Amino acid sequence: MSSKGTIFLTKDNEHWYQETSEPRYDKKKKFIGWDIYLEIDKKNLVDLDYDSTDGLTIAIRGDSELAKNIEMLRGQELKE
Repeated sequence: MSSKGTIFLTKDNEHWYQETSEPRYDKKKKFIGWDIYLEIDKKNLVDLDYDSTDGLTIAIRGDSELAKNIEMLRGQELKE
């Protein structure tokens, strides 16, 4: 049985999912969520930059299925 809770999967096999076998808890042992993994096809990457101060910046093609899925999620969030 898979422990991946798919958020979305694209035709390019880009997979965004929650890893439900790795629950996270705070210091008081209260459940706070699952880790989320992002698998991105290199053909949809515009830029990938790591800075030790700011962290990781990922730019993806705006016309990719991945970008369209993110925009859809963003739209749903703004409507709530």
